Amino acid sequence: MAKTKTRAAIYARKSTEDARNPGKSIADQLREAEAEADLRGYAVAPEHVFSETGSASRHARKGSQRQGFTDLLAAIEGRQVDVLVMAEQSRAARRMSVIGTLVEMCAANDVRMVIGGRDVDPASPTDLVLVGVQAGMDAAESERIRERCLRGARGTAQAGKPAGKNMYGYERTYDPNTRALLDVEQVPEEAAIVREIVQRILAGDPLNVIAADLNRREVPSPYDAVALRCGREPKGATWVGTQVRRIATSPAYAGLRVHRSDVYEATWAPIVSRADHERVVAIMADPSRRSNGKVRPGAIVHWLSGVAKCGLCGSGMRVLTNRGRFRAYVCPGCMKVSRAAGPLEEFVAEHVFGIVEQPQVLAAIASAHESGEGSEVVAHLDELTARRDGIRALMVSGQVSPEDGAAMLSALGTEIADTEAKVRSLTVPRNVADLVTSDLRDRWESFTPARKREIADALLDVTVQSMNGRKSSRFDPTTVSVSPKGKAA
Repeated sequence: MAKTKTRAAIYARKSTEDARNPGKSIADQLREAEAEADLRGYAVAPEHVFSETGSASRHARKGSQRQGFTDLLAAIEGRQVDVLVMAEQSRAARRMSVIGTLVEMCAANDVRMVIGGRDVDPASPTDLVLVGVQAGMDAAESERIRERCLRGARGTAQAGKPAGKNMYGYERTYDPNTRALLDVEQVPEEAAIVREIVQRILAGDPLNVIAADLNRREVPSPYDAVALRCGREPKGATWVGTQVRRIATSPAYAGLRVHRSDVYEATWAPIVSRADHERVVAIMADPSRRSNGKVRPGAIVHWLSGVAKCGLCGSGMRVLTNRGRFRAYVCPGCMKVSRAAGPLEEFVAEHVFGIVEQPQVLAAIASAHESGEGSEVVAHLDELTARRDGIRALMVSGQVSPEDGAAMLSALGTEIADTEAKVRSLTVPRNVADLVTSDLRDRWESFTPARKREIADALLDVTVQSMNGRKSSRFDPTTVSVSPKGKAA
């Protein structure tokens, strides 16, 4: 009677199957394990060859699953195999607890192990010590790899270099031999769509309306556009509102590189201005874009939301609708100040008209743009931010100590904050300045709520005072303080 061959399982894994990632590939691991099994006369069924790509450290992404390893454990527990063959112990896991589970399961089901050509008896105290020592070394190496990755990611961000996947609107060029990044250039047709999205949101267009229009014009979606450039098969994906939002609010299109909470100047040219980017982010983050508890993409309904401030706590006021009919601006902070929406909006609108109907105000706004008064302050701000980035670069290169660098950045940060405040006080956004003309009153109702709010916020400070317990069905203008700001003063 022929002797039954020992049934073997083979397992191979690599964190990323990438030519730039050193270490044995999955194919190399499988060849090595299969050769070992063949040398020992083991029988390896195709269904007992398990391989996968993914992290085996404790820093693996939450929710990530290692299906191959799970199937291996099921085969061991089901006593479908007699021996497990691996090229390296770290392929199974870089966590001591996971290695412990594997060894215990093998011991409980009489499954031997062959790791790197060496026999391991999961029931032997001596072998358990060796496995434990190796598991500790693998876990330590995992932590060292993570530290190197974090340092590399931080250094890449501080240098303003891109990371991650290819981005819509830009194309990267690499050295064909070293694969080092050479340049990041704009893709003209895609960059034009990014600018269009930003300008349409600033004009008050809803996100879903923008998406529908792009689909109607058969503009390729970001996924398909990048896929075609990178030689991948497009999926026929379409534009949706959330995708429009992501593009509109991405700091990368303003030439900014973000790493965790730190922002750095990017090496690539911006598609939109930083001012427009910040305004779009503010629009998208505004709680007034919620109506009856539901998010309405792109819709700004109540134009004084966030502009009118509570006189008690300073919070931006928001609209609550009673029984679906009666609107009132209410302070969400202290909940002690409220006003009927209609009369308050009419009152503030009259102040807007009163400001822009003054020739000297219009002249001052125009002067700020034509004389370059605001531009000089902006140029100074650019100079300060360049100095800040220079100090950070010196710290990274070791030419400035962390202590001295932190002190210089702290002092510079205060000056930058003061200059940013001065920029806001000296200038009116160009698109608002273009709208602020003497016939604004006649054109007011043709504007979207977003455009009305932009104009009011650029020209006025609005504070709603407490009624001190008084109740009145009539609007009392003496309880609302409206004052011009910046060049409107």
